Amino acid sequence: MDKESEPTPVSEMLHHVQQEIFPEGAICTAWVLSTEWMNVNGEWFTFTLTDQSAPVWRHLGILSKSTMELDLVMADDTPDLD
Repeated sequence: MDKESEPTPVSEMLHHVQQEIFPEGAICTAWVLSTEWMNVNGEWFTFTLTDQSAPVWRHLGILSKSTMELDLVMADDTPDLD
C-alpha cells in the first residue's frame, strides 16, 4: 500500500462519523477540525486543520454555521431568570 492510499487519522475519523450519522450514505465535501491545547508550561493554544480541497471561504462558512448552532444550544441551556 503506497503512502497516498494509507488511511490517515482524520480520514478514519470522518469514516466513523459518516457511519454513525449517515448510515444510509453521505459524502463529506469539506471539513474543519479546531482544537484547544495546553502545553506543559500551562500556555494555551488553538490549532486548526482543514481539508486541502475546499476553498477557505467554505471552511469559514462551516465555522460560522457551527458557531450559530452552538449559540442556539447555549441559549436553550440558559436557565430562565424569571
